[in-house]
Amino acid sequence: MLIVESPSKAKTLMNYCPSGFTIEASFGHMMDLPENSLGVSVENRFEPEFVPLKKSVATLRRFFDLSKSHNELILAMDPDREGEAISFHLSSFLKNKFKKIRRVRFREVTKQAVLSALSSPGEIDNNVVESQFARRILDRLVGYMISPVLWKKIRPGLSAGRVQSVVLKWICEREIEISSFIPEEYWDIGAVAETGTGMKIEFSLSEIEKKKAEIKNGKEVTGILRDFHISAETGKKPGRPVYLEVVQVNRINKKRFPPPPFITASLQQDAASRLSFATKKTMKIAQDLYEGIETGGPVGRSGIITYMRTDSTRISNDASDSASKYIRKNFGSEFMKKNNVEFKKKAGAQDAHEAIRPVDISLTPEKAGKFLTKEQALLYSLIWNRFVASQMAPEEGVNITIIADYEKYSFIASARDVTFRGFTALEGKSGNENKEKPVLSGISAKDKLRLLELNPTRKFTEPPMRFTESGLVRKLEKTGIGRPSTYSPTIETLLKRKYIIKEKKNFYPLSLGIAVNSEMMEGFAYLIDDSFTKEMEKKLDRIAEGKLERLPMLTEFYRTFSEHVAVSRQKRKSKELTKKAMTDPGKLCPLCKKGEVIRKATRKGKIYYMCRRFPECEFNSYEDPALPVTDG
Repeated sequence: MLIVESPSKAKTLMNYCPSGFTIEASFGHMMDLPENSLGVSVENRFEPEFVPLKKSVATLRRFFDLSKSHNELILAMDPDREGEAISFHLSSFLKNKFKKIRRVRFREVTKQAVLSALSSPGEIDNNVVESQFARRILDRLVGYMISPVLWKKIRPGLSAGRVQSVVLKWICEREIEISSFIPEEYWDIGAVAETGTGMKIEFSLSEIEKKKAEIKNGKEVTGILRDFHISAETGKKPGRPVYLEVVQVNRINKKRFPPPPFITASLQQDAASRLSFATKKTMKIAQDLYEGIETGGPVGRSGIITYMRTDSTRISNDASDSASKYIRKNFGSEFMKKNNVEFKKKAGAQDAHEAIRPVDISLTPEKAGKFLTKEQALLYSLIWNRFVASQMAPEEGVNITIIADYEKYSFIASARDVTFRGFTALEGKSGNENKEKPVLSGISAKDKLRLLELNPTRKFTEPPMRFTESGLVRKLEKTGIGRPSTYSPTIETLLKRKYIIKEKKNFYPLSLGIAVNSEMMEGFAYLIDDSFTKEMEKKLDRIAEGKLERLPMLTEFYRTFSEHVAVSRQKRKSKELTKKAMTDPGKLCPLCKKGEVIRKATRKGKIYYMCRRFPECEFNSYEDPALPVTDG
């Protein structure tokens, strides 16, 4: 019996597995910590109490029944921490029902990859399981112990998460930056000059008296225009001939290298910016492309991309060889990558899997489009083009920079003369096309260029942009917080809980999110500090690598965390006592002479007095009433 997570993947494997196999789906996780209790025994070495999910009870019963007619169980969940945890739970649950339980992993759902994995099964990686359990325990401790604090201070039903609170902090801080931003005026000045042969060149003013040009107002612009003999009457053109003298011409041969093949984060970013796909949508489509698509050919259902949760840009030698053959045939040998140079590895990358790439490079986007949905075709095209480009030669060209002076003013013009298209030929129809025309050619030092016009443009500094999905994923990746598989769920959780809202691709904090972030910053600022969260991710990675044990990491975390929880709860009790003391009766209302006067405080701590019968009685004052309480 072979078990995978999804029915779609199970359906694909039915085409590949030998006769005698029964293929079932677990429908994701089957066990988790209980919903209505902590589920972690802090006193007993932080042991978790995993229980079957309600939705999985019937599936587990089915597995029990099927075990009676099968001797061996093969667990073929996805090759990541989630898949390893699911495999462990099933193995623990069914260990007495099968004579043999094995674990297989494959990076692509193709016949060759599946049969190869089945021929050499392995064991469950307990280090990876320990890491996943540690992450789950951390998140449960944070959510279960902080949430009651939020319930008391804001409203019942709220929750806090270890990683999501960091993302919420970023969005709230960005909103504060934007709201407090004060625009400042500045001016750019462009120029158009003409060579003796009639070629026009566009410059921009770069320096004034050998210092960076910083023009702050229209008065300064008027003075500059006057120096070039331009008045309100002549507009942009000098009133008499003005010539710029070329003082420097730089020509530097420069190669532009292709980007690496996609990892999870870069795929999510590109899909968001180019296709306007939410991260959740991107990962759902990628999962379908990985698990199997009905191609209509002799193979039937087949996965057409490799595993989509990865932080590695590494690719196999076979994949590189296939790409080289395709490039040689369709573009020419000169467009092939000259050597198998590896892309720079991202800091902290697990490097457990290959990059995301097409399984078969001969399945071009044009061919795949015949059996894919429109959205599947768009994402597959993105993946296919990125992979093929990554295996091509760099674009070659000359970067040309011209500096021309007039008295105390320096202007700069730059352009690129492409001499060999390299990987950018993938964007055209033919590898031999060169749509780029030589520019700024024939210019030398001491040449005189006639100034045709100056173009001042008034501008204002702009506040930082709000986060988009692409921006959040980029920041998560850059700061080393979370893992590729957690980026999408983190953002979705914040949206679902109405802490943030998404409008026109931008994220805005809602009032509830601002309140939650404020409480987190007040009581648990250390917990949502970027560096602290990043360090926790490193420790989880070390557990997965077998270099750190789960218990000491959790013990160290809980010691500090529990102290902060205790302090936060004590602050809340102190505030309640203060509030109670301030509402003690002191005097009769001077207006109605019936109700008692009570003391209250504004949010900023200022004391005021009001009648207990408010709003029936409208007495409300910042001055202490002099009327004493009577015996009656």
